Amino acid sequence: MANKAQQPPHLHLAEVTASQFLDIWKHFDVDGNGYIEGKELENFFRELETARKGAGVDPTNPTFRERMKEFMQKFDKNKDGRIEMSELHASS
Repeated sequence: MANKAQQPPHLHLAEVTASQFLDIWKHFDVDGNGYIEGKELENFFRELETARKGAGVDPTNPTFRERMKEFMQKFDKNKDGRIEMSELHASS
């Protein structure tokens, strides 16, 4: 049985301050339009999965695409194919 110290790290948004969240958001919203979309969204999800699993993630893997689709179904409230801050806030 693996002990907790050997398990991969997990991200907990509740542990991130508002200032840290804004810094993270700005890191991924490269064009500064207020949305994480397209390649920004893929990069965001890749880093999220890498942090969660503790290993590299292949965005061409069908499992990656399926998990990204599930993420979007949960958080993309207005179904426009991109994430805005208010959608993440509404889900917390």
